[in-house]
Amino acid sequence: LGKLWAHEINHTDVETELRTRWGDALANANKYRIRIECLIDHAVAKNARADGPNPARKEIIKQLIPAAPETVHRPAMKYSEVPAFYRELVADGSPAARSLAFLILTVARNGEARKADWSEVIDDAWIIPGGREERSMKEGEEHAVPLSPAALALLGQRASGLIFGQMHKNALLDKLHALRDGLTVHGFRTSFTSWARK
Repeated sequence: LGKLWAHEINHTDVETELRTRWGDALANANKYRIRIECLIDHAVAKNARADGPNPARKEIIKQLIPAAPETVHRPAMKYSEVPAFYRELVADGSPAARSLAFLILTVARNGEARKADWSEVIDDAWIIPGGREERSMKEGEEHAVPLSPAALALLGQRASGLIFGQMHKNALLDKLHALRDGLTVHGFRTSFTSWARK
């Protein structure tokens, strides 16, 4: 779609784009659909495209691509094993281990936890700004996460800048694999969901 002008994009273009990016999960395709829909809405707002039905709206796409492959869940730790693993991370004490422990307690995403900044911590809440990381449910929205005493303890002495320091994109995954191979950082969200549904 990047080779097309906004006013040229039609249902067929959107369908083709989503089919090439469908992958193994409906959520992935829906994220692309939302981006395309937002881009077209923006083009309309800026008079770069005539107003009218958005070719990326959900009602149309579900007719073009009626069924998606089942979501393949990322490898996750059993929720019963998470407390012991959390204690290992706290004992480790490295920035990546603390950030991963913070992620577990707040059910945050990798980029959210890695890039947590002291300016976002207000009293006992963490205010995550919109656009920190792609989210299918909270696309670009600021949201607040209550911080438990354990989560606050992981933050350490208040300072300025990034709470856990500058880390590369895979720092949390590398720490996880050093302690438990074969799992994914995102899988802790699945662990939390399994525990919550118990």
